[in-house]
Amino acid sequence: MKKQGKKILICLTATLTAVFFIAQVWAANLSFDPSDMVIRVGGMTDVDIIVSGLENDDLGTFDFNVNYDDTVLDFTGYTLGSGLGIVSSDGSGDAEDWSEGDLGGGRIHLSELSILDDLSSQPDAFTLATLSFTGSGFGISDLSFSESDPNLPILSDLWADPLSSALESGSVSVNAVPIPGALWLLGCGLISLAGIRRRVKE
Repeated sequence: MKKQGKKILICLTATLTAVFFIAQVWAANLSFDPSDMVIRVGGMTDVDIIVSGLENDDLGTFDFNVNYDDTVLDFTGYTLGSGLGIVSSDGSGDAEDWSEGDLGGGRIHLSELSILDDLSSQPDAFTLATLSFTGSGFGISDLSFSESDPNLPILSDLWADPLSSALESGSVSVNAVPIPGALWLLGCGLISLAGIRRRVKE
């Protein structure tokens, strides 16, 4: 009887492990592209939000926050991709933009709903949105995803069923002076000093 109990326990553990790994493989993935970048203070950059891993699912809606450090970056706007349909300002498009945009405190809310009844031609990976930032202060700003509402799934299919999602983080580093500029200033300073020394000697 004890041997049978051990066998059942081993089979159950193996099954749960397999289910966990299958769920990970089938999870839709949210990531930033590029995942890490360097800009200067006053410099501008665009960051794409990519969804991938949709081989077994179609994405019908998304709703999430993007978190960033607002002492390092200024958020200047967003544009939505066309993977869920074309958003139209007059409401005649294939998708609706429910985003609130900048919420303050380093949070951006993005949300879109497809009103198409067939998403079978949707790619397995595509750009959900593009965020625009300007470097405002020296430092590193982490980029991360979070739920906008605990009652709303981050990703859902065409029938509003939640999709399992894996969330990747990113970062933007802001340099006070770009390295080539710093080297140029150093070179000019050394040349100036050499010129001053020469004049003093004469």
